[in-house]
This record gives sequence, structure tokens and C-alpha cells, in this order.
Amino acid sequence: MFTNLKNKFIGDKAFYSSVFFIALPIAMQASLTAIAQLVDNVMVGRLGGDIVAAVGAANQLFFIVMVTFLGIAGGGQIFISQYKGAKDDLGIKSSFHSMLILLFIFSLFTYSIVNIFSTQLLSFFTTDPEVLKISKHYLRVTSITYIFFGITTAYSTGYRGIGKSNIPMFVSFTTVITNSILNFLFIFGFDFGFISLEPQGYIGAGYATLIARILESAIIVIVSFIVHSNIRTTFFDLFRLKFLYLKAITKKAFPLTINEFFWSLGQTTLFILYSQQIPENVASFTIAFTFINMFFVLMTSTSTAVSIILGNNLGCNEIELAKSNSYKLLGFSFFVSVGSVFFIYASTGLIPILYNVDDTIIHATKNIMTLMAIFFPIYFLTATCFYILRAGGDIRSVLLMDTTFSWTIIIPICFVLRSVLGVDLLISFGIIQALEFGKLLLGFKFISTNRWAKNLT
Repeated sequence: MFTNLKNKFIGDKAFYSSVFFIALPIAMQASLTAIAQLVDNVMVGRLGGDIVAAVGAANQLFFIVMVTFLGIAGGGQIFISQYKGAKDDLGIKSSFHSMLILLFIFSLFTYSIVNIFSTQLLSFFTTDPEVLKISKHYLRVTSITYIFFGITTAYSTGYRGIGKSNIPMFVSFTTVITNSILNFLFIFGFDFGFISLEPQGYIGAGYATLIARILESAIIVIVSFIVHSNIRTTFFDLFRLKFLYLKAITKKAFPLTINEFFWSLGQTTLFILYSQQIPENVASFTIAFTFINMFFVLMTSTSTAVSIILGNNLGCNEIELAKSNSYKLLGFSFFVSVGSVFFIYASTGLIPILYNVDDTIIHATKNIMTLMAIFFPIYFLTATCFYILRAGGDIRSVLLMDTTFSWTIIIPICFVLRSVLGVDLLISFGIIQALEFGKLLLGFKFISTNRWAKNLT
């Protein structure tokens, strides 16, 4: 029995080499981004709890936008990875063009909506007048980044799909360094003869993020003309797009986008229910999730590698190999996630050193992170299941496992616990995290049906 389990869930050296070849650059890129967010959050955190809460509220809107962008990009990656496996250059290029157009249009749309309805949207997260005022000022600057983030997401996804994950990694390195330096100067100024934006240092953090996002998108586009690949695109190439490819990607991207939007909206709803618009609670969750993102990069990079590897297998019509690799990737995810638990817990000791907030916020943040460490393997395996299903375009199963489960079970129970029964924050948070196990069971069930194992090219 042990031998059978070992053969099913553990791969050979060549298998893990291919996983690390794809996942490592993605992990490094995501780590750099997470480090930049942590540095940004820590610097802002030196300005006080209200500002942490205000920036956290604005960033919740960006979280919804970001995850929705990734849904659109996911539709493109499904086809790019499979066309890469099929060695179809026209399919890769046309799929990339379709994804780029969809992301650019959506980025303009979200920028407009967020600015027109900023007060109404931010009011979901806080009713404190001072926090709301700070948050609106910060959002007015950072919402511009949505447009540039959309372009960068398209190119990063395209490069990963064709096996050039190192390019977006190096681009991220440049922009993270820029963002950190500008944050330091714009928020504090210090003794460099540089004028800080105090007493509104949080605005400096917004401008630092904006400049870094503009630089990031500019570099990744310029690099596409230097490095020969199917991602190289001129303005006129977009007008020669074949409608067949745009239609195919939209057909997969639209439900994925809907799923990601409602999933992120669900996470935001949970954030609201947990925090109940209390600045101290908002600050605690903002700090906790900033730290946890340092470890979620492992989950993101591994899951993206899952999608690319299986997509290439399916595009080559190696259906049985894809099925076999899916279980080995689940085994790999399990061991990585279990190994991360200790490091997540250990990082809670850094909170009082890095943040200038009161003891109540520090204590709550530590407890939230401890609970997330306990359930981290469930998050990790669930994400792997999600990307396995997505690799073959099984969007129906993805919708049932992700959005449907969240909105029919998790969110209603959280509402009852927090708003009806008034259950303690940490107890209700722990109960909701335990419910994530149901998602994982659904994921295992859908994978075992093998409906996802399809060649879409």
C-alpha cells in the first residue's frame, strides 16, 4: 500500500526538476512583490493604527481588482500553455493578444468605477470619518496603478505560459527595489535633503507604488522587443487579431473572471464581517495578511507551475501523463505546505518590532496568523486542486468548488456567527477556516472524475 501511495504522489528527480524550473522564478517574483508589500505596510504602519486601517481598506479594493485580473489572465494562460505544448506559435501569439486586450479594457473600466464610487466602496470597510478621508486620498493615487498592473499581468502570464518565468522575475526585482527606496524617501525623507510628504506620509507610499507600477509595465514591454518570443507585440498587431481566438479565450476567461471576482468579493465580505468596521480589527487583519502573503507566494508559484505543466501535457495530447502528474503535484504541495507552518508561526515574533501599533492590535494579529498557520496546508492543497481543474478548462467544477461553496456555506455561516450571534472574532475566524476543508474535499472529488483532462487546442 505504501509503495502504491509513493508511486502515485511522489515523482522522480526529472519531475521535480521541471517543477522547480517553472515554479522557482515565479516564487522569487511573487516573493519580491510580497516583500515590497510588507515594506510598504511596515513603513505606513509607523504612522499609526488609523493610517494602517485606511490603507488596508483601499488595498481591499485593489485585492478584488487584482484577483479579477488574474481570472482574465487565467483564461489566457490555459490556452497559451496548451498551445505551447502543441508547438502552435500562432495560437500562442493570438491567445496573448486576446488576453492583453481584455485586461487593458477591464483595467480602464475598474479605474473609472473605483474613482466614481470611491466613497460608497470604501464605506463598506470603515465608517470612521478620519479613516475614510485618509483612504480616499490614498486610493485617488493608487487606483491609477490598475491600468499598468493590467498590462504587467498580461505580459507576466504570457511569459510564464511559454516557459520564460525568469523575465517577469527580473522585472519585479527592479520595480521592488524602486518601490522600497521611494517609500523610504516619500514617507520619511530622513536626512538626504529629500522632502517627505509628511504629515501625510501615506500619500508618499501611494506615489511610490504608482511610480513603481509604471516602471514595471514599461520595462516588461521594452524587454518583449529585446527577447525574441511570441510575446513580442506591436500596437498594430492587436488590430490583426483573429476573432476565433478572442472568442475562445473569452469563453473560458469570462466564467473564470466571474469566479475570481465573486471569490475576492467573498473574501472582502469576510474581512468586513470579521472587522465590523472597527479600526483596530481592520489594522489587525491588514497586518496579518501582509505577513501571510510572504508564504502565500509558495502557494501561488506552485499552483501556477501546476497549471503550466499540466497545460503543456494536455496540449501535447499526453492525457494520461497529465492525470499522473496531477497527483504528484498534489503530493509536492502537501510537503511544501507542511514545511511552511513553522515559519509562519515564527514570523509572528516580528510584529511588535516592525509596527508602531498598540498591544491590542499586536495580540489579535498574532492570534490570526497562528490560526492561518494551522490551516495553511488546507489552503495550499485547495489552490493546487483549483489550478489542476483550471489547466484543462474545467470551469464548471472551479465555480462549484470556489465561488458557490463560499457564498452558500462559508459567508452565511460567518454572517450568523459575527452579526447575529456576536461570536468572538478569533473563535468565528477559526470556525470559518475549518470550513475550508469542505472545499478541499470537493476539489479531490472533481479531480478524480478526470473531466478536467482535455486538450483544448
